[in-house]
Amino acid sequence: MPEKVTDPGVVALHARNVVFDVSRTPVQWIAKDAFASHLISAINFLLPEGERWFCETFNEALPLIEDEELREAVRGFIGRRGHARPGARRGPRRPVPGARL
Repeated sequence: MPEKVTDPGVVALHARNVVFDVSRTPVQWIAKDAFASHLISAINFLLPEGERWFCETFNEALPLIEDEELREAVRGFIGRRGHARPGARRGPRRPVPGARL
């Protein structure tokens, strides 16, 4: 039997304020795999810079977008990536036990 695919139609993106408490998360958060824990943490450390670049690029492109639906989708994307805006609030960095700073 073929799998039924459901199309949600047009989905509007809206800005939201999401906060995670990671204060009690161990540095080695992937059980029994320190390398994977640190690799994924490093990737997540770099992602906001890429998101900032996308937001800056899309902000520059907004005046050139003539299609109103596409313009609203781009605005929604920028709003959802709000934590990546320059000057946006960033959470405190936890020191890594045993790391030389």
